[in-house]
Amino acid sequence: MLNTGVPAMRRNRRTGRFLTDWEARLCNEGAKVDQGHFRACLHEHRLPFIVIPHEYNMIWPEALDIWR
Repeated sequence: MLNTGVPAMRRNRRTGRFLTDWEARLCNEGAKVDQGHFRACLHEHRLPFIVIPHEYNMIWPEALDIWR
């Protein structure tokens, strides 16, 4: 599943519109999490994307204790 852990984007009009829409949705709903809105906006804006291998999306388990 796509997430916002490590987004990297090329700066252009399309990504600018995507980011503006994503921010507006988060602000308008007072959302506490951004994952669902990110995926919906990415789909609706039809931006191409790639998924990096899972080893780049690993969490250091011991760090979870300090994230509370």
